[in-house]
Amino acid sequence: MEIPHLIELREMFEEDRLAILTISNETAEHLRQFAASAAISYSVVPIGDASLPSPFADVRSIPTTFFIDRNGIIKLAAEGLVSVEEAKAILHAER
Repeated sequence: MEIPHLIELREMFEEDRLAILTISNETAEHLRQFAASAAISYSVVPIGDASLPSPFADVRSIPTTFFIDRNGIIKLAAEGLVSVEEAKAILHAER
């Protein structure tokens, strides 16, 4: 899933209904700078972040993006690219 699609999904759902968390292999400093310059409106964390609990620390593919509902349930874990239509269908099923 590409950044513009993630931003679109972030805007479709209120923050209390959906959390988006992307795991990246970039450094924390690089991610901060990139998030600011690209106006990223969701969370991006480095794979080496020691505070990440399982399953977030156990990803097999980079990037991996987690879509988490208001109850803390992972609705979708997207490894690499996933179509925005697929993500919307899964997320709208919760509505």
